[in-house]
Amino acid sequence: MLSLWEAGIKNCVVTHGVKLSPRLLSIILRLNPKRITIALNNDGGKEGAGNQASEAMYKILTKHFDEETVQTKLPVKNDFGCMNKKEILEWQNK
Repeated sequence: MLSLWEAGIKNCVVTHGVKLSPRLLSIILRLNPKRITIALNNDGGKEGAGNQASEAMYKILTKHFDEETVQTKLPVKNDFGCMNKKEILEWQNK
């Protein structure tokens, strides 16, 4: 999140793990965002914990929001801490 913040992306939350907690889901539901981007670690293809958790979060969130509102967009490297500002901004604009 700190790398996103430093790149100017300030509307983000940290899951503190690979599960969407009921409390965080409740907060997201109250905020009723127009767009949700799931961007956990990109660690090792479909078998990686971050990739599997992203898929699970997508399934949960699309029970509450339209599919057009929720997207999974993993970082191009393992995580945003491994990316520089330029790479993060390019990721954001894709």
